[in-house]
Amino acid sequence: MIHKRRGALWFSLAAILLALTPPPAIAEPRADWLEERLIEGMDLGILGDYQGAVLIFSELIQTQPDYAEAYFNRGVAWERLNRWPAALADYSRAIERDPQLAEAYHRRGRLWRQRGDRRLGQRDLRQAAELYRRQNNVSALEDLQREYPDLQF
Repeated sequence: MIHKRRGALWFSLAAILLALTPPPAIAEPRADWLEERLIEGMDLGILGDYQGAVLIFSELIQTQPDYAEAYFNRGVAWERLNRWPAALADYSRAIERDPQLAEAYHRRGRLWRQRGDRRLGQRDLRQAAELYRRQNNVSALEDLQREYPDLQF
């Protein structure tokens, strides 16, 4: 009988200790791992494997939901796959997470214009031009001006 009580006491003590032990911290993904995976996804895109790129960028987004560059690059891959609503949504998500991401405004503006919405396209392209100017990205601004000579930047 004493043996059963001692076992119950140990079980109770173990349960109390387990309840008092904080859960293990979920480790943040390493920045170098995120960057390596981002580059792998971009490399797949360069090779024309846009679906593979989407999978990698989706993994990054699931791991790091505020990773604007992953949304932007997944938007590029969706655009290459002619999945324009998904591309527009990801460009918008990238902009929400990083309003200084000029390239996302540029790509989204281009896509709006291609899809027939000149007003939204011009708004985004003007914002891209303003950000390129503020970021002193002269070559991107010149590319934008060459691409859209009808717009006054």
